[in-house]
Amino acid sequence: MNLQSIRARVRQQFSKNTDQTILAQTCSYITERRRSQRSEVETLVTAITNNGSRLQGYCRNLSREGAAAIIWGELKPGDEVCLAFRSLGSEQETIIPAIVKNSISHRYGFEFTVENQAELQSLLMETCRIEATYS
Repeated sequence: MNLQSIRARVRQQFSKNTDQTILAQTCSYITERRRSQRSEVETLVTAITNNGSRLQGYCRNLSREGAAAIIWGELKPGDEVCLAFRSLGSEQETIIPAIVKNSISHRYGFEFTVENQAELQSLLMETCRIEATYS
């Protein structure tokens, strides 16, 4: 078997497994798993651990249930943290308690643990207001 025949077999196999209907079904499945819509919010975030460590990071998006962020430090799924959101140029922080739900390298998924939905909504609105003021 030469390199050209191997390449042809790989291309043939790859084209079979990338059927557009399969991709569409997969994408709709992924979006349907979310409990609420994500909003792109690019802001600074600090993950404050139970022992007081402050790990700096960058938030990519928010939803009513949680946030996705890149954090420069090590966290494990199940760790309880407080997320302190702050926009560039602002000294004001909005702090929301959360739990680490998943991680891939330094990319983390957080679920907010505020039980009072009115309080959580107020905190999220404050986070978005700070971002809008300094954007």
